[in-house]
Amino acid sequence: MLLKYLTLACAVSACAAFHIIPAPGGPNVIKSSTKQLTSNNFQKPHYSTRRSITRIGDYFPEKNNPLHSIFNPARILVRKPAPQRASRISRLEHDKVTFRTRVGGEKFLSIPQAERYTTQDWLHNLRTIPSSLLIQRIRQPLLVTMGWTCVVTAALHVFPAVPALSPKAHTFVSSALSLLLVFRTNAAYNRFWEGRQIWQKVLDCARSLARYLTLYAEELGDARRKRVANLVCAFPIVLQEHLQGGEKPHRTEYFLEAEDYLELGRASNRPLCLVNKIAKVVKGVEYSAAWTSRERLALLALVNSLSDTIGACERLVQTPVPLAYTRHTNRFLSLWVLSLPLTLAGDMGWGAVPAMGLVAWALFGIQEIGLTIEDPFRRALKLEVIADTIYADVIQTMGSRDVLPTYLSTPFFANFPAPPAAEAPATSG
Repeated sequence: MLLKYLTLACAVSACAAFHIIPAPGGPNVIKSSTKQLTSNNFQKPHYSTRRSITRIGDYFPEKNNPLHSIFNPARILVRKPAPQRASRISRLEHDKVTFRTRVGGEKFLSIPQAERYTTQDWLHNLRTIPSSLLIQRIRQPLLVTMGWTCVVTAALHVFPAVPALSPKAHTFVSSALSLLLVFRTNAAYNRFWEGRQIWQKVLDCARSLARYLTLYAEELGDARRKRVANLVCAFPIVLQEHLQGGEKPHRTEYFLEAEDYLELGRASNRPLCLVNKIAKVVKGVEYSAAWTSRERLALLALVNSLSDTIGACERLVQTPVPLAYTRHTNRFLSLWVLSLPLTLAGDMGWGAVPAMGLVAWALFGIQEIGLTIEDPFRRALKLEVIADTIYADVIQTMGSRDVLPTYLSTPFFANFPAPPAAEAPATSG
């Protein structure tokens, strides 16, 4: 009887966690850790699982800061809560992405890094299980499994003469189910890692293009340098829009001109349109002693590599894991989990309810992880961090501020550390 009441209490707690029972006080608006949110700060909240982000735009005053509307924490760090769920969403320190954080107020870290989980976080991981995003995504099969287990257990108590099923069938097919889940997760992770490699190629090509703009500054001219640098900085943003859908005009308005927006509006492939613009600018450079066909072909090869990343990303987006394989795995897992209470309820009684909840959480959680990282460009990869890295690296590579692109030569970057000036050669007296 005591076990029965404990099981009932666990079920009520689970319902409260999943907001089947409304929490007192109603939904709460999640506030940024750096700035109080008001209706004037943002137009539409962004969906983000990060708790806080430190970006290069946070190191300088808000006045004359073109990045403020882009990197304003009040716009980025807001997650639009579902009804009756705002107060239950956790914000983990490990979800924080640091963007070249200052050390001691002066020194920058080498690269943007996300915090890693360690063994010291073991207790924290257990404490945040009820509020994890994974449970929120799999709550439907989890609650159905626990409810079905309650029905089976109650039926066996009402009809004690009905024998329980033998667990041999589940034992025989459990190995096949485990292989399916492992293969599914491994295939999804390979897609995730391939997506990261593609965007690393985007970053490498952008750095190489900025380096060419610096090495051949006299041959290219300031106007062409500014134009190419603007297009290079706009490319990752437009590529992200192309892969995720939607538009972010407030992030490209500093890079593109009015004519560019007209052409992009008519283009079916906007990233390809930007790459073609870069190629046209390079083609228009006149030949000289220092700018021959070799230099032009080398620069066009980088443009071609940038164009190849578009097709590589489209291949991942347009070619998901075969639907038949995904459906069969889901059906196999569902039937296995829903039939398991018929074998456990006879021996465990009401204890089968929390046991089945644990089994469903583990197996459906593995499947959900694979579904999440299968499309790496939507929820798995933080593409904004890579785009921000391109901005900063273009600034550093271009060097002198009088030849930076329009967006990068604004007063905002006046406080950015300048490269050391070359020392004049000593003259013999």
